[in-house]
Amino acid sequence: MKWISKFKGSEAAEQYKNKALVKWAVGTNKIFGVKVTAIGQENIPDGAVVFISNHQSNFDTPVLIEAGAIAGFISKKEVFKVPMLGYWMKQIHCVSVDRDNIRDAVKMIQNGVKNLKQGYSMLIFPEGTRAKDGVIKEFKNGSFKLATKAKVPIVPVTVDGTNMAYEYDGKLRKANVTVTFHKPISTENLSREEEKQLAETVHDIVATSLNK
Repeated sequence: MKWISKFKGSEAAEQYKNKALVKWAVGTNKIFGVKVTAIGQENIPDGAVVFISNHQSNFDTPVLIEAGAIAGFISKKEVFKVPMLGYWMKQIHCVSVDRDNIRDAVKMIQNGVKNLKQGYSMLIFPEGTRAKDGVIKEFKNGSFKLATKAKVPIVPVTVDGTNMAYEYDGKLRKANVTVTFHKPISTENLSREEEKQLAETVHDIVATSLNK
C-alpha cells in the first residue's frame, strides 16, 4: 500500500483499496450464496456522505459495499486487533469505538468527522444492534452527529433480507438481498428542530423499503 502511494500517488492508492474492498465484498457474498440487488445507486452524490442503514446481519457490511456504499464504518475496538482484518479496516478509514466508554464515543465522532472532511464516506448502523427478525428498531440520535457536524449529506439505505442468510435461525443459507439507496438529505441548513427529528425522519424513510 505504501509502495503504491509513494510511486503512484495517494489517489492511486485509494483506488486500489476501494477495488480490493469491493472484490472482498463480492467474493464473500458469492461464497455464502448471498445475491445482491441494488436499487437507487443514482441517489449517491459525489463526495463524502454518511450512509445510514438498518442492520439485520453481519452480512450487511459486504452486501452494502457490493451495492455501492464504499465507506469506512464504525466498529468495536476489539475487531481492530484481529490480524490482517484490523490492518485493512484502518486502510479503508474505519473508526473504532468502545461502547462502554463515553469519552471514546466522543473521540469516535471526532475521528469520523475528520474522515468525512477529508473526503471519505462513513457507514453507520444507528439501531446499535442487529434486528435478526428483520423488524427495524429505533434509530439512536447520536449516530447522526457525524453528518451534522461534518455538514455532509445523509444517504438513507435499506437492507432487506440479510437476516435470512444467517441470523434468522442461526443457519447459513442462500439469500436474495435488496439494497435501496434513497434520496440524500442535506444537513447544511437544518433547523434545530429538523436536526432533532433526523433519526425519526431517516428511520421512516428506511422502513418504507422493508418487506412487511
